[in-house]
Amino acid sequence: MPLLSYFVTVGAALIAALYVASSYFESKAPSAAARVSVTPTTASLYIPPPPPMPIQTAATAVAPLDVAPPQRTKPHKTRH
Repeated sequence: MPLLSYFVTVGAALIAALYVASSYFESKAPSAAARVSVTPTTASLYIPPPPPMPIQTAATAVAPLDVAPPQRTKPHKTRH
C-alpha cells in the first residue's frame, strides 16, 4: 500500500500547485477580456460549384445491344 499513498500524496501536491498557479496567472485587469470584432465584413462561406456533369460522346455512349440469349445445346450421344 505504500505505492497507493505515494500516488495520493503526489496527486494532492499537484492539485494544490495547479490551484495556486491558476490564481497567479489569472489576469486582474478587466480590460484583458476577449475582444470581439464588431466591424461588418463581406466575407461569406465558400461554397464550391458542383462538379461538371460527364459528357458522353457518340463513341462512348452505351446503347442497348440486340443480342439473343445463349441457346442450350443437346449433349452429344456417344456409342459404346
